[in-house]
Amino acid sequence: MALKDTLIEQGPAGVTPYAAGANVAFGVALVRSAARTCKGSKDDNDDTILGFSVQPQNGVTLDEDGFYQASNDAGVPDIVRVARKGAIINALVIAKANTSIVDGDFLEAAPVGNAASYLGVLNEAGSNAGETMLTTVLAQALEDCTLTDASYKTPASNIEIGDKTATFSSANLTLLNLKEGDYILLEDVNGNGQLNRVKSLTSTVITMQLASTVQIVAATDLVYKVFQIKALVL
Repeated sequence: MALKDTLIEQGPAGVTPYAAGANVAFGVALVRSAARTCKGSKDDNDDTILGFSVQPQNGVTLDEDGFYQASNDAGVPDIVRVARKGAIINALVIAKANTSIVDGDFLEAAPVGNAASYLGVLNEAGSNAGETMLTTVLAQALEDCTLTDASYKTPASNIEIGDKTATFSSANLTLLNLKEGDYILLEDVNGNGQLNRVKSLTSTVITMQLASTVQIVAATDLVYKVFQIKALVL
């Protein structure tokens, strides 16, 4: 499935170029990692964010579709386009609880793993309440997004670092309702997380675009479907 364009309206501050300091998906909150360099935010970042990553300009092709890289095939960082405050974008969100997002809810960076993962994916703010403006809020939803516990599931077997496949029960993979091209998030609940994309699917196996950088234990760790939601950058 083709991703929706991340940038809808660039807003008064425009779009700023930064070098990628890590793998950066389209539609995530960003923080400074070095001079003119960015990476995804983590859950305790609030007003320190630079903005949100958006897709490359027309005609620009990345070595990894859907990701800016710190070191591309030429050995140099990709240039990330960063939409600033006031922009309207399609942001990446996950469900950290069985709670849907409604138009007007506030969004914050989702805690992933041991909360040390710099990914920049959002979830509903305020313990999934969403109605209250908090210091951690980064964006505001401009549409509804149905998120349930069907959108995160444990795999049927462990995923090792370097693996490019994830195996599920057919029931769980049906509930995830994934399509080729969707973003997914792998979460080691005691460690780190990784954003990845679905390259292909069978009834029980996801083939991932990127090799896993985290070890996922079947009994405890999770794989999330990642959604795009129209949002205002605050």
